[in-house]
Amino acid sequence: MLSCARHFSDAVECRDQVAATRRLRGEGVTADILAEHLRQAVRSLDEMTGREIAADLVEEIFSKFCIGK
Repeated sequence: MLSCARHFSDAVECRDQVAATRRLRGEGVTADILAEHLRQAVRSLDEMTGREIAADLVEEIFSKFCIGK
């Protein structure tokens, strides 16, 4: 169960990148292209778990809260 729309979006992105990797592997695409798709999948998981936070997400969070005032 995902707690918010952002998590759902990240999970879908991860799934799509893994699916693309599997499809492209079957088509004989080079390892460097496959690795980039897998890196994007990991980035999506990192954003979902909070391990890495995208700059636009930080901007969104700070725009909704009055911090330091």
